Amino acid sequence: MDLEFPRDPIALRKFILKKRKELSESERILRFNKILNQFYKTPRYKRSKHILAYYGISRNAEFNTLGLMEKILHDGKHLYLTRCVPNQIQLEIYEIFDPINDLEPGQFKIMEPKPSLKKIELFESLDIIIVPGLVFDHLGMRYGYGKGYYDSLLGKPSLNHALKVSFALSFSVMDFQLKSHKLDVPMDMIITENEKIIMKSE
Repeated sequence: MDLEFPRDPIALRKFILKKRKELSESERILRFNKILNQFYKTPRYKRSKHILAYYGISRNAEFNTLGLMEKILHDGKHLYLTRCVPNQIQLEIYEIFDPINDLEPGQFKIMEPKPSLKKIELFESLDIIIVPGLVFDHLGMRYGYGKGYYDSLLGKPSLNHALKVSFALSFSVMDFQLKSHKLDVPMDMIITENEKIIMKSE
């Protein structure tokens, strides 16, 4: 089965992105709902108070995370999103109270928190970080889009305690080990529509 997947990181990213875009919108929603149902049942989600999420990018066929953000707020939890720092490989974190009106297009045309919102300087309160990604393996390693923004963020010692979770379509989790660098931070949990892969206890 591994033979159908390229091993080169760039080629593998393109391959998985193509497969992701081939899914119909209705099929993507169906699979994402299965993923979310598992996530909401995890002990860590139930007891968490502060969750860093992300805004799904439709042009990359990412999951639409608006419903997830609304659910987090409805459950009485604090919601946070990242904002790219211009001309730097760095993300800032802001608290979000309204996922529609608190956001604006950022430098990559991705919806980001408005800079007028409250920026979070101390990360120790974050319980869960939901991390986007393209490709994963069973050790928790991930390939994003190659820019390194999340690697820079996740490498901060103040975030070591937070559970790092990614949502993935089952075909994007490889049976072989992805190439990684010493600065890459593995996920603690990967949830697909079919299974929950746990690398670190909740």
